[in-house]
Amino acid sequence: MRLITFLGTGGYQKVTYSLDSKSYVTAFFPVALVHCIQIEPKSVLCFVTEASAKHFKDLKQEINSSKPDIDVTLINIPNGSNEQEQWEIFKIVTNSLESNEEVYFDITHGFRTIPLLTFLAASYLGCVRIL
Repeated sequence: MRLITFLGTGGYQKVTYSLDSKSYVTAFFPVALVHCIQIEPKSVLCFVTEASAKHFKDLKQEINSSKPDIDVTLINIPNGSNEQEQWEIFKIVTNSLESNEEVYFDITHGFRTIPLLTFLAASYLGCVRIL
């Protein structure tokens, strides 16, 4: 199982995230999700634009400081500003996932329509299950 997440360009500040009876203090929702969901992902695919990549190092360090077995991978994508970039994002996502793979989506900090494009690509591969 993988977690697909996105980073934005804004200033991240620590807050307390709660899910069911668990809570976690962090600046990054994907970190809280890794600590609060019952099934630990084997990897986190973090899609970033050129402008949002500046936060990746902190996200990876925070996940790996308490969960060193989780592979955290940066995946560069364009902004999706035009049709060509949107197709490029679709191709990048389909090349990053396996068919019928179980994935969790965190769209908390997704940029514009990028989470929707990612969801469509994962659905195309059969990776989407509605719970």
